[in-house]
Amino acid sequence: MNQEAIWTYFQTSGVASFAHSRTRLEHLVRLAAAHTRNLPATPVMLNIGIGNAYIERAAAKRGWTMKALDISPEAVAALDIPGVEAHCGSITDMPFASASLDAVFCSEVLEHLGDADLAAAITELARVLKPEGLLLGTVPHEENLADSIVVCPDCGVRFHRWGHQQSFTVQRLRQCLTPEFLPRHTGVQFYSSRYPYGLRSMLVHWARTLLRKTGIAYGYANIVFTAQPAPHSTAKEP
Repeated sequence: MNQEAIWTYFQTSGVASFAHSRTRLEHLVRLAAAHTRNLPATPVMLNIGIGNAYIERAAAKRGWTMKALDISPEAVAALDIPGVEAHCGSITDMPFASASLDAVFCSEVLEHLGDADLAAAITELARVLKPEGLLLGTVPHEENLADSIVVCPDCGVRFHRWGHQQSFTVQRLRQCLTPEFLPRHTGVQFYSSRYPYGLRSMLVHWARTLLRKTGIAYGYANIVFTAQPAPHSTAKEP
């Protein structure tokens, strides 16, 4: 499976697929704003996976120093937001100095990685964050990967339609983040695609949560997480 080809498609010809991500991304921006509100200097942040560049635009409006990282050269070339520094590269080997970032956004990224790359990515995320920095992200909640397997009509290769390789529960995600990180929050969230993050979106979330508790899986659920580098993280060792 060519992950780069899948990702490039969804960020160019298929970029409309990110139309329903606003509420999820706005939530992460709000969390980052709360975390960095009292910093003595302008926060330096990184978004991994450009998508439709919602986070980069939101950061520019808030006056943050923003960097972007993506494996797709086409997505990097298309990003044209003043003040945003875009890099082409992998989450497993990031071109940023150790302990140089106040926050890193990693939304709907980790599920695309195989086991070895997932472990390498978590080490890299801990490396580039400052000791008091914050990792913010989301992954699909308890996704049944088999439900989204498709077959190429030309070569017969079977693959996940969005390139997902991991399925996460809250417990498994916390286990993957440690020992490099101290998870601060990991919880299931239903994001409304119709309403901005606010009262209506919260009502949709709680209604779907109650349905899920009764055994009715209605709507697409995410795990939203925040974490900070562990003091003993091996990523910071020389």
